[in-house]
Amino acid sequence: MGFLFKTLSVVAIIAVAYPPINEGVGGPCHALEAKAFNILSKESEDSLGLFGILGANITTGGMATFYVKEQYPSLPPFIGCTIMYWSVLFDEDIALKAMEGMVS
Repeated sequence: MGFLFKTLSVVAIIAVAYPPINEGVGGPCHALEAKAFNILSKESEDSLGLFGILGANITTGGMATFYVKEQYPSLPPFIGCTIMYWSVLFDEDIALKAMEGMVS
């Protein structure tokens, strides 16, 4: 039982800590926004990567927090952004659909 608890604890810590570390930002919602802007940059064939650079530098996680509060109203934004980041990591179309809904 102790080994299972320790293993699950380590997995949970890694799952929460990885997004901000991977994106080089301060929190999971900011990491979600940075990832979304990087995907947008790639999909729009932005050869200079301006969307990704701007997204990583001018956002603070507010848009992602708002979106996640709508998608997961019963979860704290910290957890919702982490779940959404991992979803976007494995299926980039989720980010494109979310941004499409925010723009139109």
